[in-house]
Amino acid sequence: MKFKAIILLFTVIWMISCREDDGGPIVQNEDITLIVSGSYNGETFLTSDCSTNGPTSHMYDYNGKTLKFCEFNFFLSNHALFVANTSDDVILDEIEFIDLGIFDAKGAADSGFKLIIGRAPEQTYSGVSFSLGVPADLNRTRPIEYGGNHPLSNADLYVPEIESYIFLQLSGQVDHESDGTFDDDFAFNLLFDDSFRDIDIEMDLDVVQDQDNIIALDLDVHTLLNNGLQTINFDQQLSTSPIVYDDIMRILRNNFSAALRVK
Repeated sequence: MKFKAIILLFTVIWMISCREDDGGPIVQNEDITLIVSGSYNGETFLTSDCSTNGPTSHMYDYNGKTLKFCEFNFFLSNHALFVANTSDDVILDEIEFIDLGIFDAKGAADSGFKLIIGRAPEQTYSGVSFSLGVPADLNRTRPIEYGGNHPLSNADLYVPEIESYIFLQLSGQVDHESDGTFDDDFAFNLLFDDSFRDIDIEMDLDVVQDQDNIIALDLDVHTLLNNGLQTINFDQQLSTSPIVYDDIMRILRNNFSAALRVK
């Protein structure tokens, strides 16, 4: 009986091998790399040391005011690729954390924040989709539920009082008169399920073996603050609410998709 079983096993293996040889190419999955860089109205986006209220190397004009930025980070979730000429998609990573606030030198900032967001079969894709923020089912979890390398394990990005992760953080200082003295701090946090936003981006991507398969995106912080229709007013809007979804959050949520572009 053992001898017959061995013969049967080898027969099955041989039949599978023959089917693979006769049935066309075997589809190979390849790493998909996401690179996100930041800009500000055509300039490289760079953060500054905000420990003082004086000028720094990286300052930006905003409607006659001057801004400098201390931090900028956000979650992107529900990564997927659209298969060209079909209604199909390929699901990639569930959630990733993007930190553009780590860059204070132009070379590194222009290279962007890079990470692998999953694997996809070799074929042609017509677009990519993301969501800004943490999906509702994950937003009901807590950092203690995750291992140390998981994007949601960072307790600094979770507010237990309202049981929500911080979907996006953007902070800095504003010089109202552009006279070299930064008068006010600003701190914007996207919180609550209402801040969640789906984003679809059309782009051509041929995933090919033995090459870097890259999705390169640029996020314009000026457009995030002011897309021409929805605008942050730094005379009146310097911080988001810690308890309710407010107008600043709505503006940033709605502007985010316009600010994110294929590079």
